[in-house]
Amino acid sequence: MIQFHYAPDGTGEGIFKSKFFRNDHGKEEFLIYIFNSSYEKYAERCVKHFNQLSEEIINVICHHIILSAKQHQSGNFTLPELKQNTDILNYCFFQAMIVSIPGDDAKASYIIQGCGDWGEMIGFVVTENILTYVGKNYLPNL
Repeated sequence: MIQFHYAPDGTGEGIFKSKFFRNDHGKEEFLIYIFNSSYEKYAERCVKHFNQLSEEIINVICHHIILSAKQHQSGNFTLPELKQNTDILNYCFFQAMIVSIPGDDAKASYIIQGCGDWGEMIGFVVTENILTYVGKNYLPNL
């Protein structure tokens, strides 16, 4: 169960543990953000879904992170040769989940945000078992 703390505008922030991805300290704790206290149960569902991502989906996420890293490398960072796609996770971290507003079908939908050693923000968007975006421009226009 996530314990949320609410701002005066009604947005909530909590902490959960990731089973696979790590934060900038190499730990499993992530922040989670919701837009309204009525989304708490939905947020729990999103965290459960995130922690049950298949190896196949994680591999696809990592593949697209690699493509983004190659496209956005700066002069200070050169992506080394990787033996497997998940090795990219040694060069980036994730720190937060933003829970989408539940739709009519209430499919688990969320954004995971972080940063790469190449100097760019990185994120991915998942809706149920579909990876809908990976890259640096992952936040919708709010």
